[in-house]
Amino acid sequence: MAKNAKNGSNGANLGFENELWEMADKMRGYRDRKGQTLFINRHRMGTLVNRVHRELSEDDLNTIAGVYHEWRNEGGKYEDKAGRWKSASLDDTKGHGYALASGHYVGAEEVEDDSIPFEKKMTELSAVLYEQFAKANKPEATSKKNMEALEYGEQGRPV
Repeated sequence: MAKNAKNGSNGANLGFENELWEMADKMRGYRDRKGQTLFINRHRMGTLVNRVHRELSEDDLNTIAGVYHEWRNEGGKYEDKAGRWKSASLDDTKGHGYALASGHYVGAEEVEDDSIPFEKKMTELSAVLYEQFAKANKPEATSKKNMEALEYGEQGRPV
């Protein structure tokens, strides 16, 4: 009998297919992960080729495969890693309206505390920002001065 292209079967349901798959999974050393989904955040992996295309390196692919195998295999040493990957239950997924975006689940990466007080850091960063604003406006001011020297005003008409 020809296999059904949609579900890969020949149409006959003998009633023991699930048991066979479960036994095969045990032989392969797979964990029972029913009702769980592994979310992997790939946003910090690879190189952004353009606005929509991210190219993963061989190391990135090996990391993803390694995490999956640790998660899936019996005896694997899988642990959730904040900001990178998380094993979510069906209840977790339901709680997020069944959204499948990894960001809903993996959370943010842990950030090391640099022990610089907020006020000091903001003062330093603000000074740098205002210095950059001044540098960014300098070409505009120079261009306006040059245009005025040529006797052209802001409307592009001779003065």
